[in-house]
Amino acid sequence: GVREIFSGELITFGINNEDVDMTAKDINISEYGTNFVLCSKKESINISSKLPGYFNVYNMIAAAVVAYSIGFGMEEIKKGLEPFNGVKMRFEVRRCGGVTLLNDVYNANPSSTEESINELIRLHQISLQRGNQYKRAIAVLGDMLELGEYSEKAHKELGRRLSQLPIDIFIGVGPL
Repeated sequence: GVREIFSGELITFGINNEDVDMTAKDINISEYGTNFVLCSKKESINISSKLPGYFNVYNMIAAAVVAYSIGFGMEEIKKGLEPFNGVKMRFEVRRCGGVTLLNDVYNANPSSTEESINELIRLHQISLQRGNQYKRAIAVLGDMLELGEYSEKAHKELGRRLSQLPIDIFIGVGPL
């Protein structure tokens, strides 16, 4: 593991994991945001974030554990996490004309696209379970740029993956 190649201080984080320096518990994610309990080894605090998405919980814990390790308190961390709205055109959830739209076009790459698709499916399944009128999941994706020689292969792999998922309509935008 890491201990064999790194002798410095190791800071760990995770979800629902007591054996790390910081973890998130009692996670509740909706299209409007995320609520969870952020726990260090010594204390915990409720976080109500405007960022939806399970992957964003990991991002928030990573930021929190770094801040905590350099001396910020849990209240200060809470004040930093909760008002953050995210980056424009990166995993923005919008409603318009009876449609829920997931806009994630800013500098898309294979891992961010995969996370967005997983979140679209999760939000769609929640919608269906609640008996909402929206019955189809639609993914509109543009080219993933800056992949170099891996570009064509990455787009083909994404297409294969989409064909195996419960996506009702896929619209591809761009030459790739």
